[in-house]
Amino acid sequence: MSACGETSHFYGFREGMNEMKARGLMVARMVAALVAALGAMLVGCRADCPSPEAVVMDRRSTRTLCVGDPWGDAALTSTTWPDAAGMTTTTDAMAESGLTESIGSTAMSTSMIMSEASSFAEQSESSINGDSPFCGNGIQEAGEACDDGNVVDDDACLSTCVEAKCGDGFVWADMEVCDDGNADDDDRCLGTCVPATCGDGHLNKVDESCDDGNVWSGDGCDSSCDLEYLMFATQAVFPGSFGTKAAADIKCQNEAAASGLPGTYVAWLSFSLGDLALAALPAGERLMRTDGVSIVFAAEALLKGDNTALMASVSLDAKGDSVAGFAWTGTLASGEPGADCSMWKAPENLGLVGSLNGKDAKWTQAGLSGCDELHHLYCFRRKDD
Repeated sequence: MSACGETSHFYGFREGMNEMKARGLMVARMVAALVAALGAMLVGCRADCPSPEAVVMDRRSTRTLCVGDPWGDAALTSTTWPDAAGMTTTTDAMAESGLTESIGSTAMSTSMIMSEASSFAEQSESSINGDSPFCGNGIQEAGEACDDGNVVDDDACLSTCVEAKCGDGFVWADMEVCDDGNADDDDRCLGTCVPATCGDGHLNKVDESCDDGNVWSGDGCDSSCDLEYLMFATQAVFPGSFGTKAAADIKCQNEAAASGLPGTYVAWLSFSLGDLALAALPAGERLMRTDGVSIVFAAEALLKGDNTALMASVSLDAKGDSVAGFAWTGTLASGEPGADCSMWKAPENLGLVGSLNGKDAKWTQAGLSGCDELHHLYCFRRKDD
């Protein structure tokens, strides 16, 4: 405190203004402009200046002027002195109309400078006191969930002063590996902000055809998360009187579903009126058993007549267990229809069967059987529409 009873700074800055150096610099420039306009310099306090006013002295040190605190109630004292050119510098009605200097034809209103400086300082003080929140100042204020004093988006508090969370589109260093701005699990970054990987049980539609939560083969989705087209023999056996192709397909689908195999499964069964087993074959796709062993590299290789040569017999069921015997086919090794128990309706007729252990043409064309006999069905995965 000075002898004047207020701070010795010209504008009596409050202690809080020290925290706003940048704003204070602007106020200081205003002060400098005022002193320059008066042709004077700030010299401090004197006994005959009423508190809390300060005194300025002109450049020639011939006259002095008492100037009040812009935040205080004291009026600015009127003082007049002659300059070297015989002109007069006058301050009057300072409290009401402002301090004005006339040198030649130049005039400056100090009341305007005082008003603007005071207003600016009040705004600065308001910000310090938290009345006007400023995100990034390191002080958590009203309307902010956090404020860590920076404007980066890779930590626990974003540059918008909201707390970081998975799905906000910003990667939180050391906490998140990825963040694509959503909570979906069907892309390359999961809803938990970790990268999608084959075997995590979430289908990454960008890179995966399937994902069954493991990296095993022979279950319809291989270790690279590509679809597997499996072929198996039913565990159950049936007479040759299914009635319709759809009824036989349902028996295949039921066993596949019971074993957890994904996709749509249909029966390898032909009808003499044109409904051929090969119609639903996944052309170009490798057919596999449920133990991961390949049957053929391309589905159409099942039908090569006398030259048919399977890599492995279709002798496992949907669970991977071995089965033996015969399967109803109604299909020749060429793919053409054969005996079909009168459209799979007459148990007294004959139907064509294949050998489950066959790897040549006999796999589908082993001989005829009475339609009242019980045999398995071959089932394979078709391509979904």
